[in-house]
Formats: sequence, structure tokens, C-alpha cells
Amino acid sequence: MSSFDPKSGEITVFIKRFGKGVEEWSGQLIETMHAVTESEIAIDDVRLHIGGPNGSLQVEPDFMNHVILTAGGIGVTPMAAILEDRIRKVVVGTCTTKTTLIWTTRALEEISAFSYLFHAVADLPEAERALFDIRVFKTGTTGDEDIEAHATLGAVKISSGRPDFGSVIGTVVLSANPKSRTGVYTFGPEAMTDA
Repeated sequence: MSSFDPKSGEITVFIKRFGKGVEEWSGQLIETMHAVTESEIAIDDVRLHIGGPNGSLQVEPDFMNHVILTAGGIGVTPMAAILEDRIRKVVVGTCTTKTTLIWTTRALEEISAFSYLFHAVADLPEAERALFDIRVFKTGTTGDEDIEAHATLGAVKISSGRPDFGSVIGTVVLSANPKSRTGVYTFGPEAMTDA
């Protein structure tokens, strides 16, 4: 689950499909949603239990001067939840924390799935938009090549290849006030989190 809107009660859930058949849970979910769209099952008859939250952040983003979110592939989902929280708090004026998202993905269609967040950043007034630095690194060649359309008015910087995490994080830390606090959060493949 990447977001919950308390006003509407709507949640956003991203699920990575494993396997191709209906014996897999994700395959059963897709088959159920197809049945709903074909009016074979009423949406009110579908029940889904979502557990959690499980665990907690070791470093609370609200106590940081700069939050760096690093993610690989669908590992962006928990980072999207933090990013959305930062956006909401900036909108209501309770957050002036700088937030950087560094996301590597091979599946370019994932970019469009999270474009609602990029639109939210792009729609902020200039001073608030400056609090966000979103960088997407394209590491594969498959999928929709028109990724600029998903990037939303320059709110997202898209590059090919892998990021130099040490350089990006080092630049943030070196440019910060010596008394400032930087929180780094990561979720993705082991090689990426090691980097």
C-alpha cells in the first residue's frame, strides 16, 4: 500500500505480479478484477485484507532537514508513501524538509504508475516545488520509450544508467549546514542498497 486518503477512504496499492497463472495470489487478484470490469462480480462483493503496518522507520523523517529516498524497481512503493507524506505536509505548511528521491527502474511502465506523485510535485508553487528533487534512472530498454510524457513538466529528472549514490548523497551532506540532519531510506535489490 503506497497511500491512503483519509478524506475519501481510498487507498492505492501496487502489486508486482509473480508467475503467469491463477495459482499465484497476484494472478487470482488480476482475474478477480477482470471479472469486476466485465460485470461478472460486483465490486461490493470483493473483499481484500491488507495487513500492517509492519515495522517502523528507524529514523523519523519529520526530524530531518533533508530526506533522501532510494529505491530500486517496485521497491519505490514504500518510498512513494514517504514522498506522498512529505508532499501533503508541505501543502499544509507543516514541513520545510528537502526531499530527494533516487529511483532506478528497468520497467518504464512503473514510472507512469507513480506519475500521480510527480504531478503533485509539479503542481506545487515554485518555492514548495524547490523542496523536491526527483531523479529516475532508466536501467533497462524495455517498455514505453516515451517516458518524458510521464515525467510531468520537468518535476522529474530522467537519466539512463545507474546513479552514483555516493556522489549524490555526498553532495547533499557536504552542501548542508554541519548541524543539519539527513535521513537516508532505501528499499530495493541488495546490490543497490549496498551502494
